[in-house]
Amino acid sequence: MRRADIDCAGIADRRALHAALKETLALPEYYGNNLDALADCLSDLFEDTCLVLRHPNALRDALGDYAEALLHVLHRGALDNRHFVFLIVEDAPRTGN
Repeated sequence: MRRADIDCAGIADRRALHAALKETLALPEYYGNNLDALADCLSDLFEDTCLVLRHPNALRDALGDYAEALLHVLHRGALDNRHFVFLIVEDAPRTGN
């Protein structure tokens, strides 16, 4: 299984998000840099792929509702394509030290 990791802490806007998705998932050159295009590309994945999103709270802070829409597209993609799964690695809670 191919593993693709995205650290969301470094993503400040939609353009950076789609650039990270395109590079990490090796999306085609014609990728349209929007959520509809992402949904289409996820349905076309034929190699078993696991996308790991790290620090999703940073993405929510930077993109708000768009981050939630992204998670919906990823969830739908995983339901519709047996070759695609995604994991969310939540931010580790800070300790009092």
